[in-house]
Amino acid sequence: MEDNVARLEPRVARIEADVSQLNVRVANVEVDARKLRSTMDHRFEAMDARFEKLDAEFEGKFDRLGTQFESRFDTLGNAIVIALLSATATLVAAVLGVLLSGPRAH
Repeated sequence: MEDNVARLEPRVARIEADVSQLNVRVANVEVDARKLRSTMDHRFEAMDARFEKLDAEFEGKFDRLGTQFESRFDTLGNAIVIALLSATATLVAAVLGVLLSGPRAH
């Protein structure tokens, strides 16, 4: 029995050394994973800030475009109203001219 124990002791010692090495490696991986998470969190925060800035810039640009569109649409609408009023006045004048000059000319 002592012979079996004597043969097992070096194996157990080697297994203990391997387990110890594995523990060190796992600890290193845990440290690396924490660093990676910290780095990724920082990068995501930076990306969020950049997207918020871009969002604000686009919102301002869209607001300006909307205002410009409304202004041009109002100008176009006013021009159409003026053209319609002018055309109506011309037609009324023509109709009145025909009606008022009609009996005298014949």
